[in-house]
Amino acid sequence: MARTRPEPPDRQGQRGFALVLALFLLATASALGLIIGGNGLSARKSARAASLAVAAQERAAMATWMTADLLEQPQKSSHFSFSIEGRRVETALSPESGRIDLNGLPVGGLVQALEELGYEPASADRAAKSIVGWRGPSSPDPRGLTMGLPDGRQAFWSVDDLDEVAGLEPGIRNCLKQWGTVHARGPFIRASMTQPLSLISEIGDSGNVVVGSMIRINVLDQLSGMEFRSVLLYSGGRAVSLATTDTRSSPWLLMEWLNPARDIKCEAGR
Repeated sequence: MARTRPEPPDRQGQRGFALVLALFLLATASALGLIIGGNGLSARKSARAASLAVAAQERAAMATWMTADLLEQPQKSSHFSFSIEGRRVETALSPESGRIDLNGLPVGGLVQALEELGYEPASADRAAKSIVGWRGPSSPDPRGLTMGLPDGRQAFWSVDDLDEVAGLEPGIRNCLKQWGTVHARGPFIRASMTQPLSLISEIGDSGNVVVGSMIRINVLDQLSGMEFRSVLLYSGGRAVSLATTDTRSSPWLLMEWLNPARDIKCEAGR
């Protein structure tokens, strides 16, 4: 019987390398399939979440405009409910003026406002100094109460910038997000805490919004649970529906538009 001649060592090495390569490619293909499958599922979930968020934002935008339109009609309500695309959307109005001016108040004014909210003098003083230290001092005043402008080093563009201020107690930070403002100027009006819509300063005797009023509109989309905050300044002019694309004649100026908002409550208060 003829004997089989053994393969040369180099041929054996080639076969071994080919086997290892095949096993490696098989493992890679399996892993890649798992990665692709996993990423496909994650991508679908992400796309769905993004779609829901966009839909919620669109409903919130429409509800905001509809609420602003209603403000040009004689009424004295501060809460509205709408059905948009078959989903319930709720809006709540409150004045932006009369809030704690985070950009204009010096240390003394901030301390006084926080004490009005029920915080102890020591806590109010620490918080006020932290805010002014981040923002920069305002115009000097012997009593530290006069309204002024920041020195230009830094300013709050949104109440959410409070998250960047180190040393603020969480309760004070949340409280200032509710009762603070970076837009409207005016002494803090504690009465606004019990009057969501100040009929004296924001609504005229006839029930219509008055020129110069700055309104905060919070929108809650019931389906998604998302809440948005917008701040609008009423400049007057010809009344038009804000649902249209004609923004040149709109009586409203947007200060903030659909910023995320939360149901924030002050931990202190008398």
